[in-house]
This record gives sequence, C-alpha cells and structure tokens, in this order.
Amino acid sequence: MSGFHSLFGWAERHPGLRDVTTTEQWPTYVVFHGPVTPDHSAYVEVCIVIDGPAEPEGAIVLKVEEEHEEAYTDVTRAGLEFPDILAAYDAVAMWVTQHGAPHPDMPSREVYVADVIQAGMDEIVASVAFPYVART
Repeated sequence: MSGFHSLFGWAERHPGLRDVTTTEQWPTYVVFHGPVTPDHSAYVEVCIVIDGPAEPEGAIVLKVEEEHEEAYTDVTRAGLEFPDILAAYDAVAMWVTQHGAPHPDMPSREVYVADVIQAGMDEIVASVAFPYVART
C-alpha cells in the first residue's frame, strides 16, 4: 500500500519517532470513513503511531485522537480476506450496539500489529476495532 510506504519513509527521515516495523508496540491503522467492498469504495486513512513531536510533510497530516473506548476482535491473516473479514466487523458492531453506540466522530478501523505479508495464515495480524460510547 503506497500510503504506508510514504508514512514509513517519512518515519525513516525522522529517527526516533517510531520503529519502522509494524508490531503491537508500533501498530499501523486503516481508518474507514465508509464501507469498502469489491464493488464499493470509500475514503480511508492510513495511519502510523508516533512518539514525540513531529511536523507534517507533503500529504502527511498529524492527528491526535481524543481518548476513547474501543471494542475489537483479533483477526488472522486468513481472516483478513474478503468476505471473511465481514464476520469480524459484524461481531464487533453487534457488541457495540448491545453495550453502547459507535463513537459519532471516530469511524471503524483495522489495527495492524504484525507484518501481514510475512505472517502465516493462522497468525493474528490485526484487530477490527470500533470506537464507541458506552451505555450509561
């Protein structure tokens, strides 16, 4: 994905902001602003976590999300395949509606914690996550 390539290139030019691999300590994200299927596209953001002050560069924007709760389920590399991944989205969405509501300003996301290309098909590589507001 060219977005991640650009972000990791930026991180390499700014040593100390983050490790240049994807791990649980240094996850990467894809934030979906609408459903994406083989027949439908939507705006998505590719994101990396950094630690420390930085400056935007070119198309790279810096953003700080407010503290929030997330409901999530882990997904293996095999589970990332479409349409299999829809089961993870459905499960998390159902849990969120039973316990609260989706966060109005924070869309669902896939949080990657491993190198998907290098991982085995049964290895957990990501989580499907929904920021939510708990029912009071």
